[in-house]
Amino acid sequence: MSGDRRASPWLFLERDMFKSPAWLGLGGLAPHVYMLFRLRLQVHRVKGPQHKRTPFEFVNNGELRFGYAEAKHDFGISIPRFRRALAELVARGFLDVAHHGGGLEGDVSKYAISERWRRYGQPDFEAVTLPRGRGWTKKATHENVSAPTYENVSGA
Repeated sequence: MSGDRRASPWLFLERDMFKSPAWLGLGGLAPHVYMLFRLRLQVHRVKGPQHKRTPFEFVNNGELRFGYAEAKHDFGISIPRFRRALAELVARGFLDVAHHGGGLEGDVSKYAISERWRRYGQPDFEAVTLPRGRGWTKKATHENVSAPTYENVSGA
């Protein structure tokens, strides 16, 4: 699996997530895809008495990359099934798109593990949808084309 060179050898998951309506309602490959995202997290132990409740922090959250080509080639997940899994994980609050790629060659989407799932099904749940497009990139055709700037997509 690419992108896991410095990832933690452990998988850290919140126990209450598995009993949540958001998790229990996931279908298809969404739970598996979520686990593959969680495997990419770099987890760092925080030392000190002020961190007794949460002794770990995610170092690379918001920088997680998992492309359609990798899903297909490395895991045998078709593009439509991978897109459905991503859309469901974003809609139920497990993932957020930190950067929607696909503008130019090498511009890949970046994802963040989200805690929005904790409010799923409640009136104050922040509904988010996966941005359109499959993340395919276009090659720049002119030497003078400047790279576009992007704002983080966190709920828009």
